Amino acid sequence: AVVSTQSGHYGRADNPNVRFAAIRATCAFLTGLEEDEAKRYFTDFLKPMLKGVEDCVVAEDDDGPLKSFVELAEKLPKFLRPGLDQLMEFALRVIANTNFADNWRQLVLELVVTICEAAPAMIRKKEKSTDCDSALIPLL
Repeated sequence: AVVSTQSGHYGRADNPNVRFAAIRATCAFLTGLEEDEAKRYFTDFLKPMLKGVEDCVVAEDDDGPLKSFVELAEKLPKFLRPGLDQLMEFALRVIANTNFADNWRQLVLELVVTICEAAPAMIRKKEKSTDCDSALIPLL
């Protein structure tokens, strides 16, 4: 009930701090679930959460949602599968963009590496995995 109430705050454009807090809380809740349970009941939250994380990174304001996503990727990597293309495209744009502060780029890179370590088969099956390889290798 609490999480479904929080999910309504993902789209509140008037206060990004509310969205960022909702993302952190939802990630904390999801990491306590089994992966199948999370995928079955909470997949609809993924796209708005990804949008909130993107907003957080673009604003370079609060790194809490991004850190929470790294933890989520470590514990429930397959939960991220439906949004993997969106997540990887955004991550590659941020990592390659030198206008972002290094700590933000490194944290986004940590998210990508965590997903690759936690679910390598999921990354290998990704259609555009060669794009990821060619973009990431020079950065490492």
